[in-house]
Amino acid sequence: MTLWSGKAIYFWLKVCLVGLLTQIFLANFVAAEELMDQCQGKFQGGNRPKLAEVGVGANLCGADLSGMDLSNMDLRNIDARYADLSGINLKNALLHGAFLSYSNLVGANLVNAKFVGAELVGVDLRGAFLKGANFVAADLSNAILEKSDFQGGLLVGANFTGAKMKDANFTAVNLMGAVFQSASLVNARMAYANLEWSIFNEANLQGVDLQRANLTLATMVMCDLSFANLYLAVLKDAYLHQARFNSAELSGASLYRAVMPDADFEGAKLIGTDLSEAQLQDARFVNADLTTANLLGADIRGANFDDANLEGVIPFDVILSIDKDGIAH
Repeated sequence: MTLWSGKAIYFWLKVCLVGLLTQIFLANFVAAEELMDQCQGKFQGGNRPKLAEVGVGANLCGADLSGMDLSNMDLRNIDARYADLSGINLKNALLHGAFLSYSNLVGANLVNAKFVGAELVGVDLRGAFLKGANFVAADLSNAILEKSDFQGGLLVGANFTGAKMKDANFTAVNLMGAVFQSASLVNARMAYANLEWSIFNEANLQGVDLQRANLTLATMVMCDLSFANLYLAVLKDAYLHQARFNSAELSGASLYRAVMPDADFEGAKLIGTDLSEAQLQDARFVNADLTTANLLGADIRGANFDDANLEGVIPFDVILSIDKDGIAH
């Protein structure tokens, strides 16, 4: 009876979850449809405005602005949702609070443009020039940002939830408090970036370059960091529950006081890594290299160190707590 009840509960939980996800999908779909219905104005349907009709608060929803030169202009609070902005020149333009969701910005020149608090949900920025652009507190959720180059930009508090950012370049960019929930960052470059307080829950970071990045207090629950490079990265007090670091490079990194129960470090390099006072209950270090790693004060109960290299690990008592099956007690 107990077993059947457990199965029944599990089944109904799955049904409820599927129902919830379906409702969320339909709600987003309806919201997008409603947003399109609200896209009214004389330029709707791809009509092309004159330069004199473009300015602060202008309604350009659905308009064709492709290739136009709007550099150095004040375009605060404009409504250019669903607009064709491909190849547009917005260099040094001011777009604080602009509404640009679902617009086409392919190949646009956004160098040093300012999008503070702007809405860019679902925009296509492939091939856009973004160096020095300011996206502080901007909403870029579900945006297409593959191979985009944000070097020299400012993205504090930006929202990249669900965005596609394969091969994007965030080298040395300030992304403090940015949200990358469920985003795809495969092979992205984020070396030296400031990612304090950032959120990467369920994000795909396979092969990402995070060497020397600052991830202090970052939240990375169920994040996939397989084959990532975190050499000398700082993840102090980070929350990494069920994160995957398979074959990742973590040598010299600081994971001091990080919370990592059930994390998977199979095949990872943790040479000289600071894991002191970390929570590593039931973590997997199968075939990992922990040469000279610091585990002083770490909670490793139930962790699996099968075939791991523990030469010179600190403290030596760690080795004595591991049984013949590689399980720490």
